Order: sequence, then structure tokens, then C-alpha cells
Amino acid sequence: MTQKKELIPLLELSARVGQNPLLTQASTGNVSMKLDGRLWIKASGKWMADAMHEDILVPLDLAVVKEWVRRGLDPTGLHSKASIETSMHAVSESNAAAKRGFFRRT
Repeated sequence: MTQKKELIPLLELSARVGQNPLLTQASTGNVSMKLDGRLWIKASGKWMADAMHEDILVPLDLAVVKEWVRRGLDPTGLHSKASIETSMHAVSESNAAAKRGFFRRT
């Protein structure tokens, strides 16, 4: 895998959620993290359950994505695998998962 070590807690959580059929369906939804000016978002068609052994996230320049949203453009045009929910992830300012301790290891 080629992704940053700072993404490991998100990838671990993604894999745990993705492996639980009571929490997920189909390709198991979406996850993202904003880190160092990048929006790391689950690639369309990738499975969260595979997060620890496949590159499931694509990096997008967060400022560019926000600019596209501001102009009314679809930021999925920036990367062929970007999630259709990229706009929502980019403009969300919440870090609710981290604040609630979801990334704590048990």
C-alpha cells in the first residue's frame, strides 16, 4: 500500500466497519479524511473491508475540490475514481469521528 501512515486509523476503522454485514451493504459506503491540504476519499467501487490490504483511498487537492464546488462544478471530474459524494466530504467541516474517539484502538 502506498498511503500515508496518518491514514492507518481511518483504514483500520474502515476495514472493521466494512467487514461487518450488520453495518454495511454493497461496497460499504464512504469514508474520507482531510490531511495536509488533501482530501483522502474512498474510491468509487472499492470495498471498505479491503482497506488494510488495498489502496481504497484517492487523494484530491482539497482547495481545488472546494473551488470546483464553489463554481458549481462536479469535483469527481478531478479523478476518475473519486466518490460521487466528494463534494459533501470536501465542504464538511466536522471531525465528528475523531472527536467521538472512533479512531481509538481497542
